[in-house]
Amino acid sequence: MTPEDAVELQQYINLQGLVVVATSNTVCEPKIIETFTNIKDLKIYFTLPKFLKDIKMNYFENRDEYVVDDMSAAFIEYRKSYFSEAEKILRTGRIYFSQYQYNADKELILKDEKIITLANDLFKWFKKHFKDTKINTWHTTKRALEMANKMNIQLSTTY
Repeated sequence: MTPEDAVELQQYINLQGLVVVATSNTVCEPKIIETFTNIKDLKIYFTLPKFLKDIKMNYFENRDEYVVDDMSAAFIEYRKSYFSEAEKILRTGRIYFSQYQYNADKELILKDEKIITLANDLFKWFKKHFKDTKINTWHTTKRALEMANKMNIQLSTTY
């Protein structure tokens, strides 16, 4: 995604009633932020306010860092793409959603129907709004592809 794409995604997220949650490897509590469009290092998630309390952070002592338990709550993950000047590659970001999470008894269950619907709608909107283009098995926005061609840079298809 380009920075312009991120602004439009932020507007869509706001209209859907989702909140933007940021986490850091050094802090144990996720926090709500106003916008993710200028975030560099934080991990970003979109969720409904009622699911904030369910987000769990795991601490890994050997790495001295906190990491979100990806299967703990009903959220959509967002990882920002970034440009590697040294390699002249636009590194891929992602919007990811799993329909399943673990409950308190560590059983795999479907996430709340509302967040599943919001995630499915987000993916449909993304493909239509950004004139989604597929490169191998990855999706990109039309603007990102145009930017890469104009700047003579490669779009990465790996993380």
